[in-house]
This record gives sequence, structure tokens and C-alpha cells, in this order.
Amino acid sequence: WQLVGIFLLAQAIMYYLILNVWLTVWDFVGLDNIVTPIIGVVAISAGIFFLYKYFTYKGTCTVTNAKDRKETQSRMQRLATGPFTFAVILGIIGIALSINIIEFACSIGIPQTFTKILDLNPISFMKKQFYMGLYMLMYMIDDLFVFVIALVSMEKIGLTTKYANLSSLIGGVLMLILGLI
Repeated sequence: WQLVGIFLLAQAIMYYLILNVWLTVWDFVGLDNIVTPIIGVVAISAGIFFLYKYFTYKGTCTVTNAKDRKETQSRMQRLATGPFTFAVILGIIGIALSINIIEFACSIGIPQTFTKILDLNPISFMKKQFYMGLYMLMYMIDDLFVFVIALVSMEKIGLTTKYANLSSLIGGVLMLILGLI
């Protein structure tokens, strides 16, 4: 539970910083008449891609092969069962940050579109922070769900591939809606 807590805290901090950087970028870039339609088209394209992925899903992991996945699981198990040291904490933070970088690259359209919508609306800084906090909570609910399942040793029920496919459907619909907005 300690390792998971550290991982989720590091993930939340990094994602919060990413959202704030995007929000600042929109203020800095300006050019709303040019950038906003481009972001809408990118979001709609991403939505179509995720829906395509949902309908053509083959039940295999597209991020890594089975050998690499097994090796990563072994390293994580050694880390989780070893002594809880400062080096372990730094390792967990490093894993959280590296996973977030990969995740961010895969889902860049959603935070980009969300922060652009926030930028376009005349709301206070604190309200923008509130909405970004709410966004982060929704973003992290799936991680909490997956970690709780893993921590109670139910990861072998086959939920991961079904969940990934359902995520493509939900993500695709959300991206279409955000793109149209």
C-alpha cells in the first residue's frame, strides 16, 4: 500500500504539472482562431482512432510484448517484496514518472483539448485549478481501481484486456465530444 501510495502521489503531481504547463502554453501561444480548430480536428481524429481501436481489438497488448511484460512484472515484484528504503521510494517515483511520460504521449489529445477548453472560458484561476483537480481525479480513478485489484491479488481474472478495450471506447467517445466542443 505504501508503494502504491507513493506511485499515485508522484503520478498526480506530475500530471497536475503537465496540465498547468498546457494551460500556460495556451496563454502564451494565443492564436485562438488558428490553434482551436486544429486542436478540435486532432481531438476528433484521436476519437476516431480510439473507436477504430475498440472495434478492431484483438485481445493483445499493443504496448509491449509478453517477454518484456513478464520481465517488468518480475522487477516490480522484487521491488514490492524487498525492504522499504529511500532507494525504493526513488525507484517508485522514477517508475511513476516514466509511465506517465509514456501514458501522456499516448493520450496527449485529451489533456490538450481539456486545457484548451478551460483556456477559452472566462473563469478564474482557482476555478481552472478546481476543474483540473476534478479531471485528475477522473484520470486516476482507473489507476486506483487497477491497483486495488492487484493488491488484493485478483489481477489474474482477465480484467486488464477487457478494461483496455472499454477504455478505447470511452476515450474515443470523449475525444469526439471534446473535439466538437
